[in-house]
Amino acid sequence: MDAIAQLALMTKAKLIFEKDDTFLSFPVTMPLSYTPDQLRFVPMVQDMPHFLEFSELTNALPTGALFQPSLDDSSLLGSEYLKILKFAQLAQGALTAQQNTDLQQARAFLYAQGPDGLQTPSPSVIAYQQYQQAWFKATQNYKAAQTTAQMSTDPQVQAQWQNTDEPQLRAQVDAAENDWVIKGFKAQVEQAMQVEQRCAAQSPSLVFSDWQSQCNADLGGYTDPSTNQPFLPTIFSPNDVLDQADWPTLSITGAEIPNLISQAPAELTKVFGTASGGSNIDSVTFEYCSVALTRPWFRPEVFDAQFWRFSDSSTQLSDGNVPPQGEWPAYITALIFARNVVVKTHGDTNTATQPVHPFLMIAAHVAPAVQPPPASHPAPAQSLARPMMLRSPSIMMMQPAMRAQTVEFHPQVNPVTPVRSLAIGPAAYARLNASTFASAPAAAQPAQAPLGAGTAPTGTSQPPPAGPAQVSILAFICKRLPKCPNPDPTLNWG
Repeated sequence: MDAIAQLALMTKAKLIFEKDDTFLSFPVTMPLSYTPDQLRFVPMVQDMPHFLEFSELTNALPTGALFQPSLDDSSLLGSEYLKILKFAQLAQGALTAQQNTDLQQARAFLYAQGPDGLQTPSPSVIAYQQYQQAWFKATQNYKAAQTTAQMSTDPQVQAQWQNTDEPQLRAQVDAAENDWVIKGFKAQVEQAMQVEQRCAAQSPSLVFSDWQSQCNADLGGYTDPSTNQPFLPTIFSPNDVLDQADWPTLSITGAEIPNLISQAPAELTKVFGTASGGSNIDSVTFEYCSVALTRPWFRPEVFDAQFWRFSDSSTQLSDGNVPPQGEWPAYITALIFARNVVVKTHGDTNTATQPVHPFLMIAAHVAPAVQPPPASHPAPAQSLARPMMLRSPSIMMMQPAMRAQTVEFHPQVNPVTPVRSLAIGPAAYARLNASTFASAPAAAQPAQAPLGAGTAPTGTSQPPPAGPAQVSILAFICKRLPKCPNPDPTLNWG
């Protein structure tokens, strides 16, 4: 695939998947392709080197449309999160008897107790996440078809959208939302979350103690067998997505390319070297699926909470602007997998399925930016977790002496012999499994259960599709932080 078509494809992905508070970051200069077995993390990690690599990649700091992980060891989400848990100053307060009762009821609905005595998502919350993901999928399918129709100048394509596709896809979105409300206990889960959030502002120390215990437990449960050092794991949900055959398709045609190129972000056009010229592509089609990232050690509410601050008021993770500026203005919340790419060029009589990684593999016209180490908070006497680098040999990262050079990145297929992990104990495995979920089935589920009695639907898997076994990460879906920290001046700060 030529650079013009690649740029158009990424622009279309941005139009489909981005929202007001999210953006896509593309691993253009470091294509990431895997076999399904390398990404099987539950119920048992099949390949420890790739589990480590995946955890580090998804916890790297995204800085824009071009995914360029920082070369600084401490620039990982876990390191930043641990700084907050260790060094934040908390507002003072205590719960009333009624607030304490409300909080206990909300937590009883939101959490179950794992085998290690720590919190895991309740069946109702797992059902909420499953049907929320199904709604995301229906919405993305709608936006994909809508974008294709809007980019086309063919009256028949637009008529097909208006008269047939739009009503059908809209009905699917509405049905998915209805399932989320009824089978996913949407109102009950969100009400319990609001209660927990309100009570947290009244007793910050209680909440922080809970967050610290969750994180420290995971530090003790996940170990890099090569160094015997703890690491913070990240997995994806639905966990059975790689075994499903019914991934939706995304395509671009040659007629769409000029319109898409005109909307391409400058950051990507610089990498591809041009935003003009022709393409020899008639069409590109591939299957895609977006998945949520799950971190059993991490509570994203920390970035919205207004009951903590740093001792140095000038320290700012995000200023809340668009795009936000600060030491940690965004983090990765989801990603888009792609597989079974079919490229048809001018004059082709046959289409050919290609491995996914070549359609993102380009020579970088600009050297990957070197991220300076962020201004840090006071360093702890003893680090809570070992800073990690992207050290798997499946990704060729630049060494410091090479930073000023232009480098081409080439993936190595299956470079590491799979290592069966014995470094994660039974309780940690159970906790990892409890933090993910299978896809919500299409079949109807029983009627809504009362508060606290939700039962998550059982996921269904289909045989994997024919064709290339590899899947690639097309893009990381990144969430912009609000202003953080943003302490509430009305709270008691002692």
